[in-house]
Amino acid sequence: MAKNFFLAQAMAYITGDTDTSRALKIQKQAISGLRTQISNMEAETINKEEVVDDAKEAFNKAFVNNGVLMSTAKERTDYVTKLIESKEAIADAEEALKSHVATISFLKEQLAIAEELGTE
Repeated sequence: MAKNFFLAQAMAYITGDTDTSRALKIQKQAISGLRTQISNMEAETINKEEVVDDAKEAFNKAFVNNGVLMSTAKERTDYVTKLIESKEAIADAEEALKSHVATISFLKEQLAIAEELGTE
């Protein structure tokens, strides 16, 4: 067995990586990259959830005009504008979170496929 191992190592050194060896290296790199990205994105999920919470809080404040009376027509118009903008900010934050979570799910699926290929 040592002789075969030596010959295999010598041939790999002389001819370079075999297709199988190169494929295994690519697989390891892909798995490492996917795991790292998934971990980073899962940590970022907390920030995106906080953005949604902040947007909802901003909407609630806007709804009551931050407790300030509106004495002119312009102030009432500004109130309505701010209310609409606050609602749109919630929708944008929720969509960003939804997209982010979908990307994590996609990457997890790809990781499972990459890891599965190594067991066949």
